Amino acid sequence: MSKSWDIIQHTRVRFPPFESSLMVPDHLPIAERHLTLHTNITDLSSVEDIVLPPVKFGEEDSWLIERKFVIRDGEGNEQKWLPVGGDDSRPFPPIVERQRQGWYLTPSPIHRLSRKVVTVAVIVFLSALTYQFIEPLFIWAGVLSQPLVGSIRVGLLDYPFLMLFVLPWMILPLAMRIGANIRDLRRQKSFLNNPPAAPEISFSNQAISDEELLIQLSLPQVQENWLDLDVFVQVGLLPPARETLLEALSRNENQQPPPGMSTPLPHYWEKGLSDGTGIGEETPLERQGVSGGMFLRPMRIWQKSESYPLSLDGGDLQITLPKGWPGTQAGSFVRIHWELILQINRVTHGPLFWVLPLRVANGSGPFEMATLKVNDGRSEESIN
Repeated sequence: MSKSWDIIQHTRVRFPPFESSLMVPDHLPIAERHLTLHTNITDLSSVEDIVLPPVKFGEEDSWLIERKFVIRDGEGNEQKWLPVGGDDSRPFPPIVERQRQGWYLTPSPIHRLSRKVVTVAVIVFLSALTYQFIEPLFIWAGVLSQPLVGSIRVGLLDYPFLMLFVLPWMILPLAMRIGANIRDLRRQKSFLNNPPAAPEISFSNQAISDEELLIQLSLPQVQENWLDLDVFVQVGLLPPARETLLEALSRNENQQPPPGMSTPLPHYWEKGLSDGTGIGEETPLERQGVSGGMFLRPMRIWQKSESYPLSLDGGDLQITLPKGWPGTQAGSFVRIHWELILQINRVTHGPLFWVLPLRVANGSGPFEMATLKVNDGRSEESIN
């Protein structure tokens, strides 16, 4: 009688939440899922190209994405199994269909600058409060003969020092964000009133993760303020679906979220779309009625290929893909996503991006990386 096996998949994920730079990875929990994929298999080679390949990104004390397999015999003995793994034919997840295809604009750089001003404003405010607290000690000790930051006379009235000196620093970043949002809304309206035709792209070969990609590209419509064109491929990990992540962490949506996760806002968050940790902060103001928005969300773990310049007349390109990554994986827990990006540099209003999701097949493994490139969750950091 031939020996039979059960195939068990172990997946462990510690995915960087929104603004992960403020988090200590090894203080956050690892979400784990254990699934029995097949039972009573007598020929392991018959299912080797059905399961997805093993992956190991990151380390135990950092952000981590790991998938491994074990086989268990009828007596309960387990051993590690390293299948070559097959390609994922499932449809793209909703986050790709809604937020990662088509035309995208670049948010105003003032959004990024305003966050730096907020830091300065807080330092100024805390420094002023600290000085006002210790100033009586200086006067008592004879270091000062009179208060320096009590009140300031302007005309016939006296005004508190904090109002005149610190309050403008507190208002400035708010004014900058309001101005940047108004500018962004105007740029979105201008673009939607005259959107360019979609690029025409064809492929000469099947996209495989460790091979070069051959494409032919043309722009049927070139606008007056376009300067030149850069083309590159980007690959990364999209956030797990929130409900899957909570299930793996043995949490209920109505309970307190686990460390690193926020409470979602229902009218902004859609089931299956993302982990919901960046709600309300991922993008500046966007026009209503545009599916997926006008600003490209960043992939929080990502890598990009070399950027290839191309004439606006189009042409052929041979693109070397980023190394070490498997092909497309469209699950709800581990989502590996590839996309072709056209960056059109313009005279005014910043670059314009065309994003095309790619269905990429697995190259030869192993798919392992100890060091991951982690990105901020805000859209102004998307293509940096």
